[in-house]
Amino acid sequence: MSLRQEMLAAVASHNEFKPIAVPTPGWPELDGRIFVMPPTAAEKSAINQERADHPENPNAYARWVVRCACDKEGKPAFYDKKTYEEDVEALGRDITGTVDAIAEAIFERAALTRGAQEKLEKNSETTRTCSLPTSSPGTSASPTSTDCSPGSVAGSSSAGGSSTA
Repeated sequence: MSLRQEMLAAVASHNEFKPIAVPTPGWPELDGRIFVMPPTAAEKSAINQERADHPENPNAYARWVVRCACDKEGKPAFYDKKTYEEDVEALGRDITGTVDAIAEAIFERAALTRGAQEKLEKNSETTRTCSLPTSSPGTSASPTSTDCSPGSVAGSSSAGGSSTA
């Protein structure tokens, strides 16, 4: 099996997440009824692009909630493309902190925990390095070795947990 096939198989085998409930004391009528799923890589990219497209009103937390909130079976609560921006705008007006709490639960689902990261590093048989081409216009690219181990700048990814709404 090629590395490509192994990677695609890994994505398929690790996409079996059950929604988790998010307490919503700020919205007591919905407490126990709002669940979240972790965002996909495509959703993370889309949110980053949306934030770039709407710098005057990014509503970052609301965007995460609209994309990842669901019912207990995993059916999305939102994400009708026709009302997407309207839904983001409406959730962005929340003053109870509930949208923030839901977004934080999404970030937790998306993040690699420190313990899992340490386990990966411990079990790694080789040092991870990346060969990144570096070039200027008009010059040829030459590979540069950069640390891409979990936690390094080159190898890290973020679900946006440090963003603000």
